[in-house]
Amino acid sequence: MMPSSAVSKTWPATSSESMRRDSAMAVRSAFAASRLSIMSSINTIGRAEPIARFIFIPISGSRLIA
Repeated sequence: MMPSSAVSKTWPATSSESMRRDSAMAVRSAFAASRLSIMSSINTIGRAEPIARFIFIPISGSRLIA
């Protein structure tokens, strides 16, 4: 992912609208990917735990569970 300063140097100012659309799409796809990985992790464990609790489990704890 390029920093926004590099992007603004590469692209003309007129394309700021498409840049905004691209960044919104990137955020949306990142959310979808993280949700998907959380769902697959829950499926792997075999328990439907609350997603909020799942997110806050420390990495060492999730290694112990998995």
